[in-house]
Amino acid sequence: DLPRVNKMLSGEAVGFRLWQDRPLGVLISPWFMNLVMLPGDAEDWSALTPGTKEVVSFPSGDYEFLHNLRELTGGYKACSLFSPMHEFKTHAAATDVARAVMVALFDDEIQAETDRSADIRAAREAELAPPPETPAPAAPTRRMLVTGGLADKG
Repeated sequence: DLPRVNKMLSGEAVGFRLWQDRPLGVLISPWFMNLVMLPGDAEDWSALTPGTKEVVSFPSGDYEFLHNLRELTGGYKACSLFSPMHEFKTHAAATDVARAVMVALFDDEIQAETDRSADIRAAREAELAPPPETPAPAAPTRRMLVTGGLADKG
């Protein structure tokens, strides 16, 4: 009866496939939906430091994963997609989104928001930057003072 739990949903692993010899898919639960990467057969992720961030590249862009450790499953990496899950009215809707995530992840026509963040930041910094300094005018000459600058025009 936690407020973050969507009682319409249950746990399900969706769309798992191998990516760079590692199982990758979407994990749905009543309180979150995560993109999850597991170690490959020859890898041991038992030394991962929970909470460490790692950027993983896919055809659609770069995504931030958190390192995790669980006693029963060992090390894995997770990228949060949704939390809480209240916007999903049915479990079928959540699984449809999870399947769409797995398709979009490998679509190089899609640019992830994280790929555009540097461009957005640079544009905002340019807006906030002070205007470029204009060079100080040259010290007036005696002729400019006497003629009010009219002798130098023309």
